[in-house]
Amino acid sequence: MTQRPRPRTLSDEALSGLLGGQEFGTLATVKRSGHPHLTTMAYSWDSGARVARFSTTADRVKAGHLRADPRAALHVQGGDVRSFAVAEGEAEVSEVTTVPGDAVGRELLAMVPQDAKPENEAAFLEQLVAERRVVVRSKVHHLYGTALDVSGGWGVVGRKRAAVPGRLRKPRRPTVLLPRRAAEAALAHWRMSCSVRPGHLLNNPTGAVVVHVKAPVTPRAAPIR
Repeated sequence: MTQRPRPRTLSDEALSGLLGGQEFGTLATVKRSGHPHLTTMAYSWDSGARVARFSTTADRVKAGHLRADPRAALHVQGGDVRSFAVAEGEAEVSEVTTVPGDAVGRELLAMVPQDAKPENEAAFLEQLVAERRVVVRSKVHHLYGTALDVSGGWGVVGRKRAAVPGRLRKPRRPTVLLPRRAAEAALAHWRMSCSVRPGHLLNNPTGAVVVHVKAPVTPRAAPIR
C-alpha cells in the first residue's frame, strides 16, 4: 500500500513568513454563546512586534466581540490548500479616528499595501473618519500550522505532454479531484471541457480522477445521485 504524505509542521519563522506573504485571512472571534464568529479580512502582519492589524468600523459585530472577549485567531492559507498558518492572540480595538490624519487614521493608512496607497491621501483620511474606522490589533502569542508535501503517487497526462510523475502540475483551468464513480457521473450530467478523463492518471493508488473544468460549470437538469 502506498503511504500517503504526512503534514509537515512549519517552523515559527516559516509561519511568520507565510503570514507576511498573504493579504487575506479568516479572523475568528468569540460570540456571546461561545461559538466562533468567522470573517474574511484583509490584514497587515508586523513580524517584529508579532501583531496582526485589521481595519474595521466601530459598529461591526467582530469589534463588539473583541471588546467583550479579546481572544482572537487568524487563519491564513498558504500558496495552495496544502499549507496554512494560524496566529492566536489577544486583540484590542482602538479608538475611532475622529480627525483626518490623527494617530488612528495614520495607523490605518500605514496598513495599506504600498502598491495600493491612495493617490489622494487627504480624501482617504476623511473617508476613514466618515466611516468611523478603528484598528484591531491582535498581539499574537502562538503560531502553528503545517504544509503537506505531495511526493509520489501523482502524475497527470494532459493534452500535449505528461506531467512529471510525483508532482502536481499547476492546472491552466480550475481542477476538480473526484472519486472515479463520481467523476463518471459528473461527466454524464455536466457540460464540461475535460483535458483529463477517467483512466488518464498515472501512478494514482486512490482511484481518483482529475478533471479540468471549463468555468462556469452548468449542471444539466438531471441531478447527480
